[in-house]
Amino acid sequence: GKTRKTRPLKVQKAPLRPKEKTAFKRLSFFTPDTSFLVKALFELEPEPKAFDMPTTANSFTKEVVYGRLYFSLKGVPQVLEVYRAHEAQDDYLFLPFFDKTSGVSTYGGGRYIDLSYPLADSVLIDFNKAYNPYCAYNPKYACALVPAVNALSVAAEAGEKRFDLLFK
Repeated sequence: GKTRKTRPLKVQKAPLRPKEKTAFKRLSFFTPDTSFLVKALFELEPEPKAFDMPTTANSFTKEVVYGRLYFSLKGVPQVLEVYRAHEAQDDYLFLPFFDKTSGVSTYGGGRYIDLSYPLADSVLIDFNKAYNPYCAYNPKYACALVPAVNALSVAAEAGEKRFDLLFK
């Protein structure tokens, strides 16, 4: 689905519900931290197979596992899968993840990082650029559900914070 690729830039065009548009001032982010800019080893999936990735709207997107990123975050080894739309014609790669902040200080459904195809053997992942999918702002949007394999074992206190905390 295309909705996961874009972030709200202007309140008028943002995926907010009407009651939130009037109260909205800004998004909330962790203070940028270079320790969340990590170098990862990329390993291409040798035999990518299409699969149905479930969404928040009980629908599916056709994806393939493009490969895996191996890196260390806060001194702890991590692995995340990178996805690409099945039969993609663009350069968009999708890195969804959960971490120990999910549902606490960040959106409970996980966050996304955009990458570009193709990836080299070494990739810089900037968790400071992690953002919420549209469904974090409005349940009418269909967003890909983060696969369980993409759960970090540490807190990634970087990137966008939970949107609903702005209204409490």
